Amino acid sequence: MRNLILAVLVLVAGCARFEMTSFKKLSYPMPVSHVRVDGIDVAISDVGVGPRTLVLIHGLASYMPVWQRNLDELSRGHRVVAIDLPGYGKSAKGNFKYSMAFYARVVERVIETLGLQHVTLVGHSMGGQIALTHALRYPGKAEALVLVAPAGFERFGSGEGSWLAEAVDKDFVARTAPETVYANVAINFWKMPPEARFMINDRLRVIGGPDFDDFTYAVSRSVYAMVHEPVLDHLTEIRVPALVVFGTDDGLIPNPLLHGGSTRDVAEGGTRLLPHGRLVMIPRAGHMVQFERPAEFDAAVLDFLKEAP
Repeated sequence: MRNLILAVLVLVAGCARFEMTSFKKLSYPMPVSHVRVDGIDVAISDVGVGPRTLVLIHGLASYMPVWQRNLDELSRGHRVVAIDLPGYGKSAKGNFKYSMAFYARVVERVIETLGLQHVTLVGHSMGGQIALTHALRYPGKAEALVLVAPAGFERFGSGEGSWLAEAVDKDFVARTAPETVYANVAINFWKMPPEARFMINDRLRVIGGPDFDDFTYAVSRSVYAMVHEPVLDHLTEIRVPALVVFGTDDGLIPNPLLHGGSTRDVAEGGTRLLPHGRLVMIPRAGHMVQFERPAEFDAAVLDFLKEAP
């Protein structure tokens, strides 16, 4: 923790001033197009070709560039479609009825609109809980799941969940100070790589921008949704193969504010409930394991896909 604090202070000391902008004007390192589903413009990146399609779903307060270090390898022999969820990135923002079911519906409508076949959902953190929700609500539509440090494996008591949902409200997100932005990104990693600096810069650029208020609303409602739409007690109902990937040094699961215990305990407990679950723990990696250890992560996913139907 001391090293993390020192790193954050160094980063803040060197912080440049950024020109305010909108999410839509952020530069992405991958091609971006849009599809319209249920009247909502959803930004996607569609690369690669192959009989199987991987649909990549980002986590809370995130966006599709978090997959940039995985696209080249995963798209060799596969079609890969990354999504900006509504409320995030370059997708539409507004007073939507944000929920895990809403996001699962958006994912399903993207699959239908693009006519995707032989789909594997790859969800990181909140995206993992969305993938699980999709598997429960649309059984068999995705042939396999890759759950990357997924939310949904951790049980929250009613008091804990209510406190967390109320604490992370819209104003709380909007008031996040620059030094806290740095800390919030850094805690996703065992050792934050310099390639991840863009996540901090982009987040600082959009503060106060024309769509920032709608973004803060999406984040706060997403936290509420994760807490109030648990999937843990339904994991035994998921019949498709599921690869679970965690970093051994995940600093966010279990929740550091509310729970003790180890990441491995949470990962093993959740995977054990999946009838066809397989767990891979990647050493020296934090919560954003796919970005911090892309070679190891990609290899685990591709090995899994060789055996999946």
